[in-house]
Amino acid sequence: IFSWWSAGRYASFSPAGRCYVALEELRWGAFGDVIRQGETGQVNQLLDILRHKALTQMAQESGGSATVRLNTLDWLGGQGREQADNEW
Repeated sequence: IFSWWSAGRYASFSPAGRCYVALEELRWGAFGDVIRQGETGQVNQLLDILRHKALTQMAQESGGSATVRLNTLDWLGGQGREQADNEW
C-alpha cells in the first residue's frame, strides 16, 4: 500500500485523503485481519510501524519533516481552499 502511495496511485486525493485511503485499504485487507486477531504486543508493534510509515510518507509529500506542523489547508488540498473561499 505504501509503495502504491509513494508511486502516485492516490495522487488525485489531497494529502489527508491519500493517507485516509491507504489506511482504509490496510484496514480492510490482510493487515486489518492481523490487527483484529493478533496478540497485543504484535498489534502495538505493527501499529507503531504503520504510524511511522504514514508520517514519513506525508512528510515526504509536503517537502517538510514529520516534526513540522503544517497549515490545515495544506493537508486538505483543494478541498480546504474551496471551502475557505466560500463567501456564504
